[in-house]
Amino acid sequence: EDALGSMPYLAVHLRRNDFVLSHAATTPDVEAAAARINKILQKKNLEQVFVATDAEPGYRKKLRSLVKAALYFFAPDDGAIVPQMRGKEELIVFQVLANAKHFVGSEGSAFSAMVRRERQHLGHSKKTSDEVFCEALTEEGASRRCSARQ
Repeated sequence: EDALGSMPYLAVHLRRNDFVLSHAATTPDVEAAAARINKILQKKNLEQVFVATDAEPGYRKKLRSLVKAALYFFAPDDGAIVPQMRGKEELIVFQVLANAKHFVGSEGSAFSAMVRRERQHLGHSKKTSDEVFCEALTEEGASRRCSARQ
């Protein structure tokens, strides 16, 4: 959170790896994901985004180049001190996601569902917590907002 400072931020949990096959319809390509992130940043008047993802380095690099705001991953290059203890990194990422001004998760992800529940527990509204990437998201359809299926 030090890299994010005290400014409000958008938090995104963007599953890739196995989700590309098992949840293909709701796992956006990099251009569509960036377009949706840019729309939210603009609409919410935010200037930075934290992305938790298991994407390959090439996807991350392309996402960073397409998003029109400061973009941070939990990585040493972005100022993160990666803990040696197994599982601690996930807890830190969880807290960063839960404390954002707005959260976008991955449909079908248990981790995204946990973040949504924690955000509601912390008092964040459902409207700022239940968004997921839409099915068959495209750059052209990036204005559309979708909510998690409960």
